[in-house]
Amino acid sequence: MSKKSKGFVKKYWVYIIIVTMLLIIAAISIDVWYSDGNIIAKQINIFENNSTKIVNTYKYEYEYPFLKVLSIFLYSFAMSLLISLFILKVIQKDDDKIREKKDERRKDELFRNVFSGVFNRLVPNEIFDAIKSDILQAQVIRKNVRWIYDFKVEDGQLVLYRNVMYELHNISKKNAKELFSYIYSATDYTETSILFLKWHKNGDIENTFVAYDISEHDESTLEHLEKSGDYEQVKHDIEVIPDEIINLNFKSKEIFKNNSKFIHEAHFSTACSIGWELEVNYPEGYEFGIIPMFNANLIPIVDDVDRKKYEYSGAILVGQGIEFTLKCKNIE
Repeated sequence: MSKKSKGFVKKYWVYIIIVTMLLIIAAISIDVWYSDGNIIAKQINIFENNSTKIVNTYKYEYEYPFLKVLSIFLYSFAMSLLISLFILKVIQKDDDKIREKKDERRKDELFRNVFSGVFNRLVPNEIFDAIKSDILQAQVIRKNVRWIYDFKVEDGQLVLYRNVMYELHNISKKNAKELFSYIYSATDYTETSILFLKWHKNGDIENTFVAYDISEHDESTLEHLEKSGDYEQVKHDIEVIPDEIINLNFKSKEIFKNNSKFIHEAHFSTACSIGWELEVNYPEGYEFGIIPMFNANLIPIVDDVDRKKYEYSGAILVGQGIEFTLKCKNIE
């Protein structure tokens, strides 16, 4: 389909419809007003079985045969216009979609090239490579991140239940895999166990995929567990389809052995995230303190004697997070 044809159809398709309707009206008018005629009888001779027979035939002849031919032509021309217009509109729609996709790719490439050119001038290559891999080339981002800390005293020891929840959004045009990763220490001072790792498509909690649940399995059967020295790591790939949102939920339990007075811990993000919320619950008689490592200050939402809540609306980059403490008020 040529550019002239596309432009003509796009500009004059309404007029084409009007002309088509006028042609149909003209054809119908001709049929109504000039369709009179007469039945003409004729005799023809047929030779059959060595004899000749005379057979009568009848033919309807219009009084204005030219106008009848004209009405048929107008009908055919009008239908041809409608069919041609429909085909051209379908082709134009497909071409527009292809052109839009090409334009989007050009814009993305232009933006990336401009962005790369500016950053290559302003920052060292090592830093730009990190930005490129973690942000510019990211196919999946995390949104509406929630960290819930529940501190409890069990058997004279402080216990921290961490619940991590967030949404996975695929910002690319194809299926992508997001790596879930959680690293924790295994030392003489702490004991960590994974309680569950599960996710589901947004709005479809009944079809939750359970990667692991301690209530159903012995922890020794936890898949994707890697050990290195004093550290252990849980890893799992999660497939995220474009235009779908995955809700992930992870929970762990950390026991601070022979310690009920004071702890100092940290929690860092392993992927680029947008929108963050922290809820902390702890026994009365304790104090909770937090040091953010973000680009802006946290917004306190709740500040009770046994509960705190913070929000952060900006972006959290890989490696950013918080340091926090929980201490008993009666420490001497």
